[in-house]
Amino acid sequence: GITQGVYVNRLYAGKIRKQTEMREGFIILRVDGKSYESAQELAAFFEQKRDEVKIEGFYYGRNRLYAYSLDL
Repeated sequence: GITQGVYVNRLYAGKIRKQTEMREGFIILRVDGKSYESAQELAAFFEQKRDEVKIEGFYYGRNRLYAYSLDL
């Protein structure tokens, strides 16, 4: 398994799917420069945030970082 970040197991219809090209299997390393260790911690952040965020991470097996902007 992964040792850091939050694994995106499933993407439901919503802002992430509509506004980004993120796909299932993405591993979120940072949001707005801050690391998150659990999906619950990250979900709590998203519930409170009301403007644009930058999501950084990678896909397993791909040797590059990806960044997505999302307007909450």
